[in-house]
Amino acid sequence: MIKFIIYFASVFFLFIFAITAQSATLKGKVIDAMTHETVVGANVFINGKEFESVTNDEGLYSFKDLKVGSYKLEVSYIGFIRTAQIIEINDANEIKTFDIWLKEDIKELKEVQVYGKTDKESNEGARFSEKISSNVINVISAKTIDHLPDLNTAEVLKRVSGVSMVRNSSGQNSQAMVRGMPPRYVTTLINGTKVPSPDSKSRSVPLDIVPSELLARMEVIKALTSDLEGDAIGGTVNLVMKDAPDSTILNCKAALGYGQMFLDKKFQAFNSSAINYKDPSQLYGSSYSAKPEDFTRANLGFHPIQPNPDYYASLTFGRRILNKKAGFIVSGITQNSFEGRETPVFNTPFFDGKNQIKIYNSDQYSMFSQQIKYGINAKIDYQINAKNSISIFNTYVWNKDLQSRFNVDTAFNAQGRTIPGTGYILTDYRTRMEVDKIESVNLTGNHELLRNLNLNWIAVYTKGANESPDLARFGTFYTISADNSQTTPIYSRSAETFKGGNRIWQRNADEDKAFYLKLSYNTELFNKIFELKAGGMYRTKHRFNYANEYTFEAVIDSATNRPYPWTTIQKQPWKLYNPQGNAVYNPGNYQATENVYAYYLMAKTSFGKLQVLTGIRMEVTKAHHEYNNFPYPPLKKNDFYYFDPLPSVHFTYLLSSRENIRFSFYQAISRPNLWETVPYLIQGDTRDQTGNPQLEHSTGSSFDLRYEIYPKADEIISAGVFYKSIQNPIELAINPKDGSEQSQNFGVVSNYGLEVVAAKYFGNFGISGNYTFTSSHIKTVKNFFVQDSSINGGKNTYPWEDRPLEGQSKHLINLSFIYRNPKIGFTCSLVYSMQGRNIILVNANYGQDYYQQNYHDLGATIEKQLFNRLVLYGNFSNLLNSHYIIKNKAGDQLYESDYFKQRYLLGIKFKL
Repeated sequence: MIKFIIYFASVFFLFIFAITAQSATLKGKVIDAMTHETVVGANVFINGKEFESVTNDEGLYSFKDLKVGSYKLEVSYIGFIRTAQIIEINDANEIKTFDIWLKEDIKELKEVQVYGKTDKESNEGARFSEKISSNVINVISAKTIDHLPDLNTAEVLKRVSGVSMVRNSSGQNSQAMVRGMPPRYVTTLINGTKVPSPDSKSRSVPLDIVPSELLARMEVIKALTSDLEGDAIGGTVNLVMKDAPDSTILNCKAALGYGQMFLDKKFQAFNSSAINYKDPSQLYGSSYSAKPEDFTRANLGFHPIQPNPDYYASLTFGRRILNKKAGFIVSGITQNSFEGRETPVFNTPFFDGKNQIKIYNSDQYSMFSQQIKYGINAKIDYQINAKNSISIFNTYVWNKDLQSRFNVDTAFNAQGRTIPGTGYILTDYRTRMEVDKIESVNLTGNHELLRNLNLNWIAVYTKGANESPDLARFGTFYTISADNSQTTPIYSRSAETFKGGNRIWQRNADEDKAFYLKLSYNTELFNKIFELKAGGMYRTKHRFNYANEYTFEAVIDSATNRPYPWTTIQKQPWKLYNPQGNAVYNPGNYQATENVYAYYLMAKTSFGKLQVLTGIRMEVTKAHHEYNNFPYPPLKKNDFYYFDPLPSVHFTYLLSSRENIRFSFYQAISRPNLWETVPYLIQGDTRDQTGNPQLEHSTGSSFDLRYEIYPKADEIISAGVFYKSIQNPIELAINPKDGSEQSQNFGVVSNYGLEVVAAKYFGNFGISGNYTFTSSHIKTVKNFFVQDSSINGGKNTYPWEDRPLEGQSKHLINLSFIYRNPKIGFTCSLVYSMQGRNIILVNANYGQDYYQQNYHDLGATIEKQLFNRLVLYGNFSNLLNSHYIIKNKAGDQLYESDYFKQRYLLGIKFKL
C-alpha cells in the first residue's frame, strides 16, 4: 500500500507543478575550480544587494521574477577571490543557467562556464565535502572503494578512522562500531533516511549484505547536527547510492575468484532445495500434532564438493533525457562466493567458585558458507520547472547464506575423560539457510516557495526482513575408554548413538514508514547572512517476529533398552518430544510498534572566519510490545515512552582556505533493541538468556575538537580528540544472581580518544593511513571468592570491576600504500588494518571477561589498463591468514581460535 501511495504522490506532484507558471529565472552552481566540487554557503548577489542568495547544500543559487535587462552577478566566499559577471536576461519567461567557477589564484572571473553535476564519487570530492562540512565527517568515495579489495560495505567501512567491525555467526565483519561505541549506538542511513534492521534481535544493520559497488560514497558522521536522526550517540553511517548523471554512463565489471581454503580441502555442501519454508504448524494449523515423516531429511546430510569459482558481476547505466530535464540511473550487482571457517579450538570454560578457570568442553568446528548476493539501486529525477523538482530512489539488497557446520565436542567433566585420549565424545551437525533483505523507497520533492525560502520533503518506505526456515541441528555421541591394567593401555570405543536434535523456523520483518519535512530560509540579520532551517519527522515502525521449534529424541530399542545405534541421518529412527512445536509459548513470537516524532530548529552564520551552526532537536518515542511466553495466558504487553531534547552546536574556524579548526558538541540517545525489553527466558547449552523489561534508553553528550589541513585536492592531514559521556549504557552481561545472559544498564560511562588521519602523494607514490586511540571506563558488579578459614574456607563477594566498553579496541590502525602511473594505465595498492584487543563478552566473574586478541589484516589490489576503456584488475584479501583468537583477560587461557585463509579475485572493468 505504501508503495502505491508513493508512486501516486509522484504522479500527483508532477501534474500540479507541470501547470505552475514560469517566470524569468537565473540559477546555477558555484564550483571550486580546483576540486570541481560545489561550494556550499557562498554569498551570491545581483546589482549589489538588490537581490541576494546563499548556495544550498548542493551549491545551488537561484533568483526568480527577474525582468528583462542586464544584471551584475557577484559571488563571495571566504578563501576565494570575489568574482563578478554581467548577465543578460532577454526573455521574461527565460530560465538561464550560469555555473560559476571560483579560483583562489586569480583576481577576476574572465568567463562563466556551464558545469554539470559534481563528481561526488571522486577522492577530490570526498576531501572537499569534509573540508566544507559544518560538522565532523569522514567520506570514502566510490573511486577509493574501487581500489580496495573489499566487496561489501562492512569491509570498506573498517578502513575509516575510528571504525571497527563486529563479526557475525559466519565470522565475517558485519556491524559497525564508531569511536569504540558498540553497534547499538550507531545509526545506518541510506540516502539520508534511516534503515530498519533485518536482524531479529537488534536495530543494527548488517552491512556485509550491502554490496559496495552500489555506493557513490560512504559518509561516517561523527558529530550530529539537529536535522539528523537523534538515535546515534556513536555516530551515523550514511550510504549514498549512485545518482543520475549529467551525461550517459555505462560501467561493467565481471570477476572470478577462489578461496585458498578450498584449494586445500573440500567444501561440505547440503541440499538446500529440500528445505520446507513453512513448519507443520503453519501448514496444518497450531493444533496439529506433527509426525517424524512431516520433516524432510534430504537437507540434513553433508556431501563434499569442489566448489565452482566465486563470481562477481555488476552493471551501471545512466543518462539524462527529455532535454536533460529528467535523469535516471540503474545499478545492479550479483555475487556468489564460497567461504570457510576452521575453529581448531573452541573451549567452554566453567568457574569452580574459587576464581579458577576449568575447561568443561573442547570443540573443533568446521563451518562452510555459500553466500549469494543481489543488489539493485535505481533513481529517477525530474526538473519540473525552475522552482520544483522531484525524484525517486529505490534500493534493494538480498543476501542468502547457506551454512553447514560440523563439530566434535570432547567433554572433560566427571562422566568423561580421565586421561588424554579418552572421554565422552559428542558430534554436532547443523544446516542453515538464512535470507536477509533490505528495501528502501524514497520519494523526494524540492520546491522554492518564495525567494530564499525552500521546501524539501521525503516520503520513505523501508523494510528489513530475515528468514531462517528449518534450521536443523542433530548430534551423536560415543565414549572412548582405556584399559590401564596392561603396560600399554588398550583403548576401546563404544557404539555411536543418536543424541537427538531440533528443527527451528524463524522469520521477522521490520517495516518503517516515515515522512520528513524541511524548510530552509536565507536572510540577512544584524548585517550577517543567516541560513535558517526548521523541520520535522514522523516514523512508524512495525516489527513482526515468528519462531517455532520442534525437538527430537532418540527411539529406544525395546530389546536392549538403549537407543538404536547410529547409522545415517536418513535411516535413524527418532520421535518428537513436542509434536505441536512451541510457537504458542515461544518468546521469539512477538510484535512491536514504535512511533517516533521529531522536530528541530537550526541556524547557521559566519563571523569573519568563524562559522557557527547551532540547533535543537526534540524527539518523542512511543513503543508497544506484545509477546508470547510462560506462564499462561501467553500474550503479554508492554508500553514505553520517553521525550528527549537534543541540542547541538558546531564551530568551524577557517585558518586559511585549506585549514580548519573545528569544535562540536551534541546530545543524542540510543533506544534499546526491541527484543531486549521482552521478558523472555531461553534455556541455553551453557547459560540461559533472559529479557529485561526494566531496561532504560541511553543518553549521551559528545564533544569534538579537530584540526585539519588539505594540502592538495585529494590530500588531508588531521588530528583530533573526542569525549563522550553516556548515561545508562546498555551491555550484554551475565547476571550474578542467576547466571543468565541479559542486557543491562550500567550507570555512566566515559569514552574518549584521539584520531590522526593523513593522505599524501609523492609523484606516483601515495600513502594514506589513520590511527585511533580509544579508552572508556565502565564499572560492573562481579563475583569474586575470598579465602576465609572461619567461614567454611571462604565466601563470595561482589566487587566493582572497571573495564572498557564491550567490543571497544584501544588501538585501531589503517595503512594504504599506493602506486599510480596514468601514463601506462597502472595502479596497485597494499592495504593493512589492525583491530586491537577488545572484550567480546562480559563475564560474571571478576577478571574473567572474554577478550578478542589483536587482529591483523593485509590485502592488495592491482589494475592495468588494457585498452582505452578496458581494465584488468585483481583483489587479494586476508593475505596474512590471521587467526581470530579469544582469551581471558590475563591472556593465559585460550577460549577460541579461528582462521579463514586467503581469497583471490581477478576480473575486468569496462567504462563507456
